[in-house]
Amino acid sequence: MNQKELLKKGLLVGVGVAAYAQEKAEQVVKELAKQGYLNKAEGKRLVLNICTEAEKSGKRVAGLLQKELKVILKGKGKGKK
Repeated sequence: MNQKELLKKGLLVGVGVAAYAQEKAEQVVKELAKQGYLNKAEGKRLVLNICTEAEKSGKRVAGLLQKELKVILKGKGKGKK
């Protein structure tokens, strides 16, 4: 696997984290609304907040993966002449 593919996969992990969080947040909010703990506006606001935080986390994870991959790939390049 080359560097470009590894970086792409790192970014996809970040996107996946955000998508998964949104899906789960919507399920939980729907259930809380059904039970009467939240109204529709509160539910939308909660989902938006969760998705925003998940997106930030996903970007941090993708950034960390990119940094680590660069370090690993630089280390592999040192032994080659």
